[in-house]
Amino acid sequence: MPEIAALSSLLFFIACALVFIDCYAFRKKLADIKEVTHHNERLSDLVLFVPFAALFYTENFWSNLGCTLPIILAVAATQWTCYKKGWLDSPPELITLAPGSYLLTVIAYFVFFHEGVLVDSSSTPEVIPAETSRTGSLFWLDFWPYAVYLVCFLLAITRRSMDGIFLSALLLILAITILPFFTGYYWWAMLAGLCVLLLTSHRAFNVMEPGTAGAYSLVSSLFYMIAAFGSMLTYGILF
Repeated sequence: MPEIAALSSLLFFIACALVFIDCYAFRKKLADIKEVTHHNERLSDLVLFVPFAALFYTENFWSNLGCTLPIILAVAATQWTCYKKGWLDSPPELITLAPGSYLLTVIAYFVFFHEGVLVDSSSTPEVIPAETSRTGSLFWLDFWPYAVYLVCFLLAITRRSMDGIFLSALLLILAITILPFFTGYYWWAMLAGLCVLLLTSHRAFNVMEPGTAGAYSLVSSLFYMIAAFGSMLTYGILF
């Protein structure tokens, strides 16, 4: 039996109690103001944090994570039934939000607890003296990712046409989400890349035509989130 089974039972009863509290609060508000006000603030929606409980049982992570799914489904079914009965003011959104909660849990597991597939735990790392570790290699090879960073940054801040600004921003986003793998300081490089992107976006807003800044912000932020998500997930799985 998964280790989280006992905790899941407790969380299930707590979640059901939160649904009934939501129903009581809605009926009380309806009786006080005599008007239905649609909102999505429900205590029972906190059940979206239930999948994160599996992170405390990482030895059998996948089975423990699966044990949290019935809680989500049961609460969603209860919310929907209460909504149909008129006891809640808006339909439940757990089914649409739950995949994101599980995805974040899986990412956290791979990043913080999972030993990457490229890591050989059975081998003992060989200690190489500092004075001989660079034999046969060129010193500048360690700095080529930072040189590419600089080139992409300069390319992005010197563009003035709309097409040039958009294309250079996309190229910069690819650079700041891929090059950290080659630096040896992945998280610091990702943070530095985000700072570079923010600086580049500020520069772009100053030279762009009125009305185009919104489109630039939407495209660049969406592309960065997708690229950064893929980069971090890859890093978590491999390393």
